[in-house]
Amino acid sequence: MTPDSSNLVTSPAPPKLVQPTQPINRENEPPTGLLSPTKPPATHPWASRDRRRERLERKRRAAYASVAKVENLPDCSTLFTPKPTPILCLVNVGYGGITGVTIEQLEGVLVPCPGFVQVVMNHGKPYTFVIFSDAQTAATACASLHEQPSELLLKRTLFAEHIPLKITSFTMPLRTQIEQILNCRNSPNPIVTLETDHTMHVQFPATASLRSLYERLQAKGLYCFDDFVTPEEEQEILGQADEHDFESWIEVNGRCVQHYGHIFDYKTKQVGNPDAAIDRQFPGIIQNILQRLHQLPIFTPANDSPAPSPDALNHTGTRLPLRLPQLNQLTISKYPIGSGISFHSDSHVSFTDVLVVVSLASPITMEFRSPFYAMRDQLHSRDAALQPIPTGSGGGGGSVPPGDPQPILPNPVFIDLAPRSLTVMSGEIRYGWEHSIRARKSDLLFASGAIRPRQFRVSLTVREVSEHRTCTCPWAELCDRSTETTE
Repeated sequence: MTPDSSNLVTSPAPPKLVQPTQPINRENEPPTGLLSPTKPPATHPWASRDRRRERLERKRRAAYASVAKVENLPDCSTLFTPKPTPILCLVNVGYGGITGVTIEQLEGVLVPCPGFVQVVMNHGKPYTFVIFSDAQTAATACASLHEQPSELLLKRTLFAEHIPLKITSFTMPLRTQIEQILNCRNSPNPIVTLETDHTMHVQFPATASLRSLYERLQAKGLYCFDDFVTPEEEQEILGQADEHDFESWIEVNGRCVQHYGHIFDYKTKQVGNPDAAIDRQFPGIIQNILQRLHQLPIFTPANDSPAPSPDALNHTGTRLPLRLPQLNQLTISKYPIGSGISFHSDSHVSFTDVLVVVSLASPITMEFRSPFYAMRDQLHSRDAALQPIPTGSGGGGGSVPPGDPQPILPNPVFIDLAPRSLTVMSGEIRYGWEHSIRARKSDLLFASGAIRPRQFRVSLTVREVSEHRTCTCPWAELCDRSTETTE
């Protein structure tokens, strides 16, 4: 039987293959399939911009979080302001921020900015303040610096913010450092004013208006002499110290000390019986150095007269020339890197009115502070005065004696002691101020704004033991006359 042709299913004709006239280029087409990425390829221009923005945002978050952590805040919202002010904060320049940046490199970035006045680094902080002459120049600098890489800083990116001119724990160190800087430089200096509404104003006079810091410290009884010790004498003393010729050393709070003439008791903070001199005499090289003290213009010629009575000591002034004391107690101290000595006033009842300190081996920043003087709300002309204020009540407390207005001083005061220098403390600095060397591994130099690493240091502290074992100074809060002594 012949099949019915109407019931047959015919297969469709195969498609005709068409050859393209030009080869197909698929290099620029995105990949297909389930495993294809959802973002454009890495070579896409706006993808590269996104990655740069992500990196910048990570850096920004890390920098601002570091500042907030240091300031013990949840974030930086209260530290900065969008309103232009004369002071910028470089958020990531400082310890923990952009490392390895020197003050010279930073000034190289800022000096071309119109209105730039001063860099104020914050020792131990991850940020740095920058002062401009007015808010407009600061705003212009902020726009050119913020989130921009700097060629002078190895293309590192800076983050800049304006800070509100309010006295807070964040800005108070700035005010203190400005006060210190304007006392160290002869260039036109900023004037910082604290208003009743706790607003800080910064002005810049055309000429410097304050006396040098050293001149005002002399009025308090502090005198510094560079190069009092020769390099050869310094090396001889340091060599003997290294060879342990100074015999047994006593470790005291991270430093090592040795006493000559009289032993100082660190428990009572006094010498023992003043008549009980020890057999260990001053090393000959140190005796030779101290014999040159009478050549200094601040001292009267040496004599064999005994120390004056406590009532006759020069407690409050600097009636030059000073009496040259009969120095009979020497403490040699070795300071390893990172060590220091806490705030103290040398015993009033154990020693007389003149202290002598010789610094050797490396420079150091010594800090002075007075609990009896409030920092003025305003720093202005050289004739401004820091008035004495009452202190404490009860417990033997007293107040600063009335008298002529005192020369204005920041409080605290930072003094850089050069190696081979000699420092003399007398009068008010001796009795009414405390001094200290902070235990840290570097110092901030206010005169230049640089950070200086510390090195090993040796000091010679020379004093005259008091025969009267009492004190009549007006600074009862720092005086140990009510302390029971060990005879």
